[in-house]
Amino acid sequence: MNCLGSITSSRPVSILLNIPALGTTSCKGLCKGFSTVTAMSMRGGAATESVVEATLNLQSAKLRIDALSSYAVIAALLLNIALRLYAAVPKQIKDHNQIDHKVENVATIAFTLFCIACIISGFNTTIIFSLLGLYSKTALGLGKDAVFLEFLEVTSKMRQFGFRSMVCSLISLKFSFVFSFFLNFKGKPGYFFSGAAAIGFIISSFIWVPIIQKASLLFV
Repeated sequence: MNCLGSITSSRPVSILLNIPALGTTSCKGLCKGFSTVTAMSMRGGAATESVVEATLNLQSAKLRIDALSSYAVIAALLLNIALRLYAAVPKQIKDHNQIDHKVENVATIAFTLFCIACIISGFNTTIIFSLLGLYSKTALGLGKDAVFLEFLEVTSKMRQFGFRSMVCSLISLKFSFVFSFFLNFKGKPGYFFSGAAAIGFIISSFIWVPIIQKASLLFV
């Protein structure tokens, strides 16, 4: 059986074994190198530790990239909800002579502004984390582990901005929902449903806001 057939890792051999690139080394020399590594591992040598450490690093990198993609998916979901909500809610600036019309005009403007904030921030978050995940996978696929680590380091501020944009999109969507109830139901029902929605969002905020505050430490 060809000795190269036993190499099941998709990473470069030089990275997994922590040895210089073999270049055009013959199959015989490569097999000899693996035999040496096997002997070292049987004697408790450092080669096994290097392989294990490299494998763990790759698994950690994969989980990190998957997390970046998850942020993009959540932001895209918020963006889609905001677009559909904005299209579904009736919006019209009416005459200012009546008090009810003034209140409705204010609610219409506020609803539009929060929808715009949700759409823009959600769009930014989707683009940022999609690009980070794409280029991170590209670097790892090409075997450029050092470049991948440097890329994560120099884009730390961008990840922080993307995370804050996602939070902004979430908060803006909540306020948009509150004003959408007020605009959909005229008179007292509008006040009742929008007030109930606001109370529900405030109560839920006590649950997820501490989680987001703790999660912000991951991007420092």
